[in-house]
Amino acid sequence: MKALVKTIILLLFLINQRGNGQITYDYYKNPDKIGSSNPSATQYFIRSFEFIMQWGDEDTDSAIYYMQKAIEEDSLYAIAYASLGHLIKYGGYNGTSIDADSISRLAEKALRINPRCGDAQTLMSWVYYMNNDYQKAIEVCKKAVEAEPDHRETWLWLGVRYAHLPEKIDSAIAAFNKCIEVDPTFGQPHQKLGWIYLYDMLDYQKAAYHFRKMVSLYENIEPRDERMIVGYYGLGESLISMKEWDDAIDTLDLLQKKCDHSSLLWVDNLRSWGYSGLVRAYMGKAETELDSFIAHNMGTLDKHPNDMGITLNVIEEFEGLFYQLKAFNFSDTLKQIRMPLYERVFSNSKDDYEITRAIESKNRSLQENKKYSEANAMLKSLMIRNSGNSEFKSTIYFLMASNYACLEMPNKALKYLDLSIKAGFNDFSRIRSEPSFERLRDNPRFEKVAQSQ
Repeated sequence: MKALVKTIILLLFLINQRGNGQITYDYYKNPDKIGSSNPSATQYFIRSFEFIMQWGDEDTDSAIYYMQKAIEEDSLYAIAYASLGHLIKYGGYNGTSIDADSISRLAEKALRINPRCGDAQTLMSWVYYMNNDYQKAIEVCKKAVEAEPDHRETWLWLGVRYAHLPEKIDSAIAAFNKCIEVDPTFGQPHQKLGWIYLYDMLDYQKAAYHFRKMVSLYENIEPRDERMIVGYYGLGESLISMKEWDDAIDTLDLLQKKCDHSSLLWVDNLRSWGYSGLVRAYMGKAETELDSFIAHNMGTLDKHPNDMGITLNVIEEFEGLFYQLKAFNFSDTLKQIRMPLYERVFSNSKDDYEITRAIESKNRSLQENKKYSEANAMLKSLMIRNSGNSEFKSTIYFLMASNYACLEMPNKALKYLDLSIKAGFNDFSRIRSEPSFERLRDNPRFEKVAQSQ
C-alpha cells in the first residue's frame, strides 16, 4: 500500500497549486511583480487558476482555455506562458501522455520575455527533472527564489526538487517552511511537510500537525481549494501510524463525506485511499480488541488454575474465534481480483508508462508469493511481446536481476543488472537500495555496476 500511495503521492508533489487566499491574487495582479499591465489579461489569468483549484475534467480544460486567452490579450505575459506549461502537466495526471516538448517551449518562451520570471524557471526545472538532471533542476529553482523571494511558488518548487533527493530532505523542509512564512494561507507546503514527516522522518505528531493545518485552511480560506481535502487522508494515515484507531476512523469517514461532494479529477483515487485506510484502521482496532480478548481469557485461567471445565471453555473460545477469523481471507480476495487486471493492461494499453507500472506491480505480486521463476517467465514473455521498446527492456532486465537475486543466483542477477543498465536503466539510487540485492552488495561486480553512473 505504501508503494502505491507514494507512487500516487509522487504526482501530488509535482503539482504547482495556486489560489489560496488574497495574498496570491494580489501578487499575480501586480504588474510590478509578474502581472500584466493589461487588465483583461490579468482577469483571464486569475480566472484560469480559479478553475484549476477545483480540478475536475472540465475545470482543467477551462483553466487552459482562460490562460490561452490571457496570452492572446498580452503576448508578452511571461507568467501566463509559464503557467500554461504547468497547466498542461495537469492533463498528464489523468493518465494521458504529457507533451514535454510543448512544456519546454513554453518555459523557454517565458524566460525569453522575462528571464527573472520565477514560474518560468520552476517550469524549466521540471524539464530538467524529467530528463533526470536533478542538480540542474535544483539550480534553476534556486535562481527562481533569488529572482522572486517573496513568491510562494518559487519556495514551494525548490522544496519539491530537494524532496526528491533523500540527502537533501532538511533543505526541502527549510524551503517549505519558508513558503509558509511567505504565505501562511497556503496549504500546499503543509501537504509536502506532512508527507515528509509521515513517510521519511516517521515523525507522526509533526505529520498530523501539518495535515491538520491543511484541513483548517481548506475549511476556512476562501476561495476554497478543493484539492486540499487530501489533508483528511494524510491526517488519517498519521493517526493510523500513531495507533489512534478511533480518531483515524472518524477522520477517514469524514474524508468519504467530503468526496461525496467533490468533482476532483482524482476523487476516485482519494476515495480508494480512504477506504484502504479505514480497512487498516479497523484491523488495527480489531488487533487491539484481540489483545483484550486474549488478556481476558488468560486472566480467567489465572483465577481458576485447577478448573479444567473453565480451561476447556477458554480453549473453545480461542478455537471459535480462530475459525471465524479464517473467513476473512482478505489477501486471497484481493489477489483473485488483481491478477486478471494485469493482462487487461498488457493487452489493451498503448501507454508505455502504464504498461511499465503494470509489469512492476505484477512482478512485485509474484515476488511477495516467492514465485520468482514464474515472475521471470512472465517477464520474458512480455519482452517478446514488446521487443522494440527499450524502456520495457531496461525495466524487465532490472526486475529479472531482482528475481535471480531472490533465487540466490548471483551470477545471473549481476548479468541482468548489467544488461538493464546497458539498455538504459539509470536509477542508480534504486539499484543501491533494492532489498533483493542485499546479498550482492559485497560482490565487487555489483559495486562496479552500481557505480557506473
